[in-house]
Amino acid sequence: MSRSPEGVHANTEGRNPAPAGIEDRHGALSVRVSELGFEISLYPMLFGNVRLCVGAAGASTYDRAWCYRDHAAPGAFEAAETWDGSGLPPGSWYRDLSTGETRDDGAPDS
Repeated sequence: MSRSPEGVHANTEGRNPAPAGIEDRHGALSVRVSELGFEISLYPMLFGNVRLCVGAAGASTYDRAWCYRDHAAPGAFEAAETWDGSGLPPGSWYRDLSTGETRDDGAPDS
């Protein structure tokens, strides 16, 4: 899958079939359906940050979302491309929009 912000990347070869409407995620940097049936999308935010969203495939809203400080930082694109949608996403996210949890440095508290 390409990492280009020029369009939505859905239903790439070797992935689960995309439900109707998934290609209409305007502005998304990446969109795919995980093997567990979750739609995982990555959207740009201000100042180079990105938001990783997960929800039911084809739904008009998402269930949870996490913010990553820098789209170039390890984690955001990797999570969008490999995470199955269950539990917490990998990488250095700094805010869970569903719970309000924040991480100062993007790393979980130890």
